[in-house]
Amino acid sequence: MPPQLCHYHLCLVGWLANGSAAHPVVFPAADCGDGQVGIVSLGTRKNLSERWDAYCYRVQDVVCRCRDGFVGDGTSTCNGKLLDVLAATTNFSTFYGMLLGYANATPRGLDFLDFLDDELTYKTLFVPVNEGFVDNMTLGGPDLELHASNTTFLRTNISQGTLLPSHSGVSLVINDVGTGNSSWAPVAPGAVVVSHVIVWDIMAFNGIIHALASPLLAPPQPRAVVAPEAPSVAAGVGAVVAAGTLLGLVAGAIYLRSRAKATGFGFSAFQAEDDADDDFSPWQEGTSPTLVSVPNPVFGSHDTFCEPFDDSLLEDFPDTQRILAVK
Repeated sequence: MPPQLCHYHLCLVGWLANGSAAHPVVFPAADCGDGQVGIVSLGTRKNLSERWDAYCYRVQDVVCRCRDGFVGDGTSTCNGKLLDVLAATTNFSTFYGMLLGYANATPRGLDFLDFLDDELTYKTLFVPVNEGFVDNMTLGGPDLELHASNTTFLRTNISQGTLLPSHSGVSLVINDVGTGNSSWAPVAPGAVVVSHVIVWDIMAFNGIIHALASPLLAPPQPRAVVAPEAPSVAAGVGAVVAAGTLLGLVAGAIYLRSRAKATGFGFSAFQAEDDADDDFSPWQEGTSPTLVSVPNPVFGSHDTFCEPFDDSLLEDFPDTQRILAVK
């Protein structure tokens, strides 16, 4: 009996020649073969008297092929899209669960899941098996996106030091030599080395999967240097206004000081000190000097330009009163 018969997706178990019971599954379904495709076996039966169905066919009438949206040989393998293969493969469940968690947590994670589910672009996906996640290891968004590339890469295309751009923007260096699985390549700073692939070329409808022994880890991001914050425009305008105000006050003070020095004719009051020895006036000793009136040549004699002093002025200025008394 061929592994998978065309149109035999009936979920009816039949006997096989090796003493096992199985049934053919054309496409994965949760209620028929638990998501598996091909011949889903129940294992060797101890009770050979069990009654199972039988499939009768003619070899020349059998043409096995995968239905639309699946790829494979039509007999042993019919795989759907990348996410379908992850969901159907038990040993990929840890990585698949982290992808779903990333999609539920952030919009970027949802975009990444849509990228993997898009059937119009063919891509490469490196999937670590469950055993590679030790000590409750978890992967962040950059780590998960590091495992995918929007280019096709097959085992037959490998060469030492092949570069493959990842979805996260970091380059992957394909190196099939050595036991390390995730390290930074000295020949390509910032790149991640992919090695120790345990299963190559698992076909999917929209890409290809390579199984890894352990997850890839994104290199640490360089710390950004924060530039000193430039002063705001408002602060600069405020400083200019303050400087202008200060200059205006200084100029006003200088102007007022110059006005005070340029005042016209006026009387000055002299106040005598208590100590007579320190206050010396030429008319306090000996004969007082004679006051002489000089006529102004412009306005004529003093007789036409003479006004008597007011008595109140004499009371306010005793020195002046003394001078006038001598006259």
